[in-house]
Amino acid sequence: MWNLFQESPAVWPDETNERLEIRSTADANGEVAGYLANGWGLSTANDFSFRANFHCSWPSEPEYSDFVAILLGILKGGVDPVTVRKNSIAIVAGYYVDENGVEAFFHCGKFMNDGTYFVEGQKTRSQDNGILYISYDASKDELYLSDSGYWAANAWITIPSLLKGEWGSAVVIPGLGSGFVDNAALDSGDAYFDNFVVDSGTVVPVPANVLPSDDFNDNSMNTSMWNLFQESSNVWLDETNERLEVRSTADMNGAGVVYYANGWGFLTADNFSFKADFHDSSISVPGDYEFGTELGLGKAGGDLATIYNNNATISATKIVDEYENVARLGCDKNTDGNHVSEGHKTRSQDNGTLYISYDASKDELYLSDTGYWASNAWVTIPGLLKGEWDSAIVIPFLGGSYMRNISLNSGDAYLDNFVVDSGTIVPVPAIYFYDLENFCEHWLETGCVNPFGCEGTDLDNDTDVDFKDFAILAQNWLMGE
Repeated sequence: MWNLFQESPAVWPDETNERLEIRSTADANGEVAGYLANGWGLSTANDFSFRANFHCSWPSEPEYSDFVAILLGILKGGVDPVTVRKNSIAIVAGYYVDENGVEAFFHCGKFMNDGTYFVEGQKTRSQDNGILYISYDASKDELYLSDSGYWAANAWITIPSLLKGEWGSAVVIPGLGSGFVDNAALDSGDAYFDNFVVDSGTVVPVPANVLPSDDFNDNSMNTSMWNLFQESSNVWLDETNERLEVRSTADMNGAGVVYYANGWGFLTADNFSFKADFHDSSISVPGDYEFGTELGLGKAGGDLATIYNNNATISATKIVDEYENVARLGCDKNTDGNHVSEGHKTRSQDNGTLYISYDASKDELYLSDTGYWASNAWVTIPGLLKGEWDSAIVIPFLGGSYMRNISLNSGDAYLDNFVVDSGTIVPVPAIYFYDLENFCEHWLETGCVNPFGCEGTDLDNDTDVDFKDFAILAQNWLMGE
């Protein structure tokens, strides 16, 4: 009936004591966890209604800045990687602690397609126990959220024209679990759900979560699947000719550009595998230059620096200098910014496929140009994902590796047919740069030798942190992705 979603090990659902308890550790930082309908949903062609009992209390000695919320909600049905932070809406019971003490509340909010969060309403909650209700009038395309009963007569919040209008969705997916949990250590009995019931509606089958893939045939970046990271404007990705082309100017002096997963990643508790086709031409021009394409993964940590400093890649490159003129494959890893070359070998073909697979039971990562798993591995990296990185989730990426002194034209280097063949896809909170506290820690620092040399606070990439960077921070203050 259910699939698990969990953004962090710090928050988890625990089905015990004949109820669905929400648990967390004190280092929870706004993560979400719970159950989503597995293989079924509710048709928006017909009315529907469902509910769940809740309990949400606070400890006898609550800590300042504690925030706890549990929710009943729905997501837009579709085949994109599952994320609760896009196209979803929920009614929430929670509490927070500030200088005035504990405030218990009901809340209603929705996530837009771009990840923006919109508050529909909030009110004081006087009871620890109650029922959350969601119902839908298909003829009016009106969604009703309430703590007192179904339909318009009992609605606390009415949302018009969302399911069939804004979402354009024929099916929606119910879910329940934690909303945002921040700084609070939830013990057994603090917050839980019970007695989930669908009282009316047309239940329809929903295909199992389709694993991500992109053939780039639409010639435009799929922003629900990818984000762009670009070290320099002199190197870029051009999704054209039904492929992902890597381009650069001749004055490029060592930089890369990638698509990285937007809001999703792989759970390292389970095996996974993914691949992409590559083309790197055997172009020959005078000079000293380097270029290549790469497939990789990075440690999920809430910011780009974590991925930048903790990653593993397999790449197809061409290197020309005073020592060599060679097309080759390379494997590399970074842990906390420390780079290790895991191997390289001569490449005889311009075209091929890059493979990455992972055995969770052994914590072994396999990189190859011939196939998946240990039997096809060219390079095996043991003890990296759960060992060195200590990461519950990793984020895939692909693009152009180190570019130097080469003008890449259309057709010189590109990737195509990115496919995830196996794995457990989990939502990942939106990646952000850095907050004001971190910025202050690096104020007037110099010698920022790469985009994250000063932990991302050198926002204009001029090697120091000064008022020009502060102006950029201020201009983007409180913005989302």
